[in-house]
Amino acid sequence: MSCSTPTGHRKVILVGIDSIPATKADAQRQIPDQVGELLREFTDLVEFTADAVYLDVTYNKFDIPFGGRVAKMIKSEIKRHMGLQVSIGMAPNKFLARLAM
Repeated sequence: MSCSTPTGHRKVILVGIDSIPATKADAQRQIPDQVGELLREFTDLVEFTADAVYLDVTYNKFDIPFGGRVAKMIKSEIKRHMGLQVSIGMAPNKFLARLAM
């Protein structure tokens, strides 16, 4: 995930799934693919790790200049489409986004 803007202007969002309801446990293997598909509606800069997903929304597909607004939209869309509760951390880099979560 690279971006040509100065670090202070980047908006990196970390999305972590808090828990998977028992009713969705059977579909647990499909959840990362579904989350990834949903997140790519916001940006193509999506990076998966073992326990979370990072997005660089500095230049997002909706041209929203405020990372906090994008984060709220992501949280709302995941809840609405998938019924999952997520935690979100936002910062200018991945390390600080992890701490913010």
